[in-house]
Amino acid sequence: MAPELIFGTAIFAMDMTDFQDAISVRTALKSLQKAGIGRLDSGARYPPLKPGRAEELIGETNDISGSFLVDTKVYTDTKGDGSGDLTLGAIEKSILASLQRLQRPKASLPKSQTSTRFGDDNPLGKMAQKLFGAEDLQAAVRKLDIEVKSHGLTLIEIAVRWIVHHSALGDGDGIIIRTSKTERVEETASMVKKGPLPKELAEMAEQVWSSVEESTGHHLKDIIIPSP
Repeated sequence: MAPELIFGTAIFAMDMTDFQDAISVRTALKSLQKAGIGRLDSGARYPPLKPGRAEELIGETNDISGSFLVDTKVYTDTKGDGSGDLTLGAIEKSILASLQRLQRPKASLPKSQTSTRFGDDNPLGKMAQKLFGAEDLQAAVRKLDIEVKSHGLTLIEIAVRWIVHHSALGDGDGIIIRTSKTERVEETASMVKKGPLPKELAEMAEQVWSSVEESTGHHLKDIIIPSP
């Protein structure tokens, strides 16, 4: 089975997005229902400049959002190292505040959860630049883009359909999608519903990786943080 599609709400109430109030969020939720998406990803810090407002908007549209499964995260103070935010008292306080904003009566907690924070000297940003800015990768993507366009498709659609239908992800896994425009939700869902890629495009996508694996693969290993 394909992995579950989850809609990321970090953009709710974020500037330059469609989702500024309960009316616009309600419209988005209806689009999600139409697209067959019934799970939301949120957090106490969402959106970054208005912490908690994303959860409030979900709560204010509870007549519709009440039918969605909502995943949220405890509040963390980005000005510190986060250690004080993960005490039992702080976690309980954050959960209760989230439930109030979401207008939900209770929460289910995972059996275990890992919180990772990065210091200012973390090399993740530089690694990402090396990974996605590499000339051999850019050249391979340009070549793929030409072939994709000859099939009347886009690189975005290829990426979406590949990760859903051709990657190692499957039943029990989830893919968080996020967009600033309501219409993009239905477009993404429609891409997924098209099913696996044509054989030649799937093979070409694999060839792109093969052509850059030697130069790029070690960067991926450097930036991926394994769960304990």
